[in-house]
Amino acid sequence: MPAEEAQVDDGVIIVTLPINYILARLLFDFGASHSFIHEGFARDNKFPTMEFGRGFWISAPRIMHESNQIVSQARIEIGGLEFLANLIVLKLGNDVDVILGMKWMVKY
Repeated sequence: MPAEEAQVDDGVIIVTLPINYILARLLFDFGASHSFIHEGFARDNKFPTMEFGRGFWISAPRIMHESNQIVSQARIEIGGLEFLANLIVLKLGNDVDVILGMKWMVKY
């Protein structure tokens, strides 16, 4: 979803926050079940990735992608507090670096 659309959607919030001490554009998406990181952002910032057993097929508007890579235990800082997230590596487009979904939001 382009940032312009997200700004007018009540189901999402876009903010800039540090992920592993690197500023990133995060989208809090109440409609997403899982959390994701843009593969280019992860690669450019040398986030360690690991493969997990079975891949995920991700289906969303304008996205149909398979991934078997994850950034494990990424540190997200909000208001001086640190939260951890396992982020599935995907091609997200250039508007957003990280999407935090409902599983993460329910946990925290």
